[in-house]
Amino acid sequence: MVENLPIWDLSDYYKDINDPQIDKDIEELKQLSETFNNKVKGKLKDELFTFDQLQQWLKEYEQIGEGTFYLETYSQLLYRIMSLDDEIKAFRSKIEQFTVNIQENLMFFFLELNEISKEKYEELIQTSELNTYKHVIEFNRLEKAHQLTEKEEQIILMKDITGVNGFRKLYREIKSGFTYEFEIDGELKELTAADLYAMLYTKDKDVRYNALKTYLTKYKENGMVFTHILINVLKDWDLETKKKGFKTPISRKNLLNEVSDESVEILGRVTTESYHIVEKYYNLKRKILGLTELHISDLYAPVGQLNMRYTFNESLELIKTVDRTFYPEFEEIIDRMIDKNHVDAKPRKGKVRGAFCAHGKMKHYPFVYVNFANDLDSVLTLAHELGHAFHAYYMQQEQNYINGHDISLVVAEIASVFNEILVYDHFVNSNISNDDIFHAPV
Repeated sequence: MVENLPIWDLSDYYKDINDPQIDKDIEELKQLSETFNNKVKGKLKDELFTFDQLQQWLKEYEQIGEGTFYLETYSQLLYRIMSLDDEIKAFRSKIEQFTVNIQENLMFFFLELNEISKEKYEELIQTSELNTYKHVIEFNRLEKAHQLTEKEEQIILMKDITGVNGFRKLYREIKSGFTYEFEIDGELKELTAADLYAMLYTKDKDVRYNALKTYLTKYKENGMVFTHILINVLKDWDLETKKKGFKTPISRKNLLNEVSDESVEILGRVTTESYHIVEKYYNLKRKILGLTELHISDLYAPVGQLNMRYTFNESLELIKTVDRTFYPEFEEIIDRMIDKNHVDAKPRKGKVRGAFCAHGKMKHYPFVYVNFANDLDSVLTLAHELGHAFHAYYMQQEQNYINGHDISLVVAEIASVFNEILVYDHFVNSNISNDDIFHAPV
C-alpha cells in the first residue's frame, strides 16, 4: 500500500536552521534575560514588592520563557526526524546550550519567590491581580522542600548537557539509525524499526517471531552501550533525587505530575493484585490462537481483529467522521493541522519509532508525530495523538504561556485515550462483514 505520507513543515517556527531570525531571537532573549536578572534579582527576598510589580515580573519572565520554548521545540522536532544529520545535531546542541544559559539567568526568580514568608505567600495566591499565575505559584511552593541553592541548581543544569541529556541523545541517535533486512514473500527488504514492529500484528506466528528476533538483534549488538546508558540515567536520577530530599525515586516524578505518593502506591498495589486477570487473558489468547506456548512475539497477535489495511488518508477520514459526530470542531482542527503539515507520519531512517504530540506556538496548532504502518494499530495511534493535539490546542488558545505549554502526565492521557476509545468504539459498533474478520482457530 504505497502513498505519500505527510512530513512536518516546521516553518511555523523558522524557515530552516539558517533563518537569520534565529540568531536575532537568541540575542534578544539573551539580553532580556540578563536585564531581568539585573533588575529583579534580590527584590523578592525583602517582600517589599507590590502585587502589580510581581505581576509585571511574571509577564516578563513568561515572555522570555515563551521565546526560548519556541527555539527549544523547533530544534527538538527537527532532531526527532533528522537525528542522523550532522548540521541538525550541531544546531540542537547550540540551542541546548542557549537554553541552559537562559535558565541560569532566570533560575533565581522562583527560588526567591519560595523564600517569602507563609503570610506573604497566602496574600499572593488570594489577590485577584495574580489570579492568572495562582497555579504556578502554588506548584512552586510544593517544590520548596526540594529546591537547592541557586548555584547548586545551576551546576545541575550545566552537567546535564554532557551528562544525562547527552546519554539520552546518544541512545536516540543510535536507535534512529537502525534499519533491518527482513524477508517478505521471498524477497529481502530493508525495513525501518516501525515497519518491522508492525509485523508483530500479523496473523503468521513465524513472521511475528522472526520479526521480533530481527528487531532485537540491533539491541543485542548495542547491548553494552545501551546498558551503560541506562545505568547512568538511573544513577543520575537516584543521586539527584536523594540530594533534593525526596523520600523515594518515584516521589520526584509524582510531584512533577501533581499526584500524591499514596495514590500512586494504591494504584500500583491494585494493579499488582490484578495480575491474575492478565494471566487469564493471555492463557485464553493462547488457546484461541491454538498455541502450546505463548511467546512475547504473540502478545499483539490478532484475535478476531479486522483483517483490513488502511491508507493514511482513509484513517484520517475515519477519525474525522468519528470526531465530527462527537464534536464538529475536532474535525476542523485536524483539517487545519493537515493543511499546515503539522503531522509527520512517514517512517524513515533517522526518525525514531514511536509517537507523540508536541505543543506548537501559542494560539497556533500542535505537531503530531507517528510512524504510520497501514494497520489498525496505526489508526488507533493516530487517533490517540490527535486527542493530545485537541487538548494542546484548547490549552494554548485559552491559557497564557506559563499555564499552557505543558501538561501533567496524569492529565495528559485523558484526552488522548478518550479519542482513541471513540475510534475503537466505532470499530466495535460497525457492521463488518465476515470477510473483514480474521478468525483464529479455536
